[in-house]
Amino acid sequence: MTSHKIPPLELRLRVLSAIDYAPGNSIRARIKSVSERTFKDEQTDCVYQFTWRTISTWLYRFKKRGITTLDNKTRSDKNSYRKVQANELAEAINEIIPTLSKNKGNYSA
Repeated sequence: MTSHKIPPLELRLRVLSAIDYAPGNSIRARIKSVSERTFKDEQTDCVYQFTWRTISTWLYRFKKRGITTLDNKTRSDKNSYRKVQANELAEAINEIIPTLSKNKGNYSA
């Protein structure tokens, strides 16, 4: 609904405060109610609508660690390999093979 990827902090706080006034008997119902609304950023005139999961994540972060955690953080493993390289796997296997007992794989009676 908007061209901006990350909404400003002020807007996210408005979304969280809307939960307190939304209709519903449970926190989940109120979050889902807020997710059906749109929110306008007054500075850029961009209109946003957020999924209930996004709002739930913001609320969890806010309750657990406060306002600073509403900012999206980059991954700690950014720009590094997330998969094990084939040569590293081969080295690990070659290190383990000698320690395995030859009888562990034989289950003949």
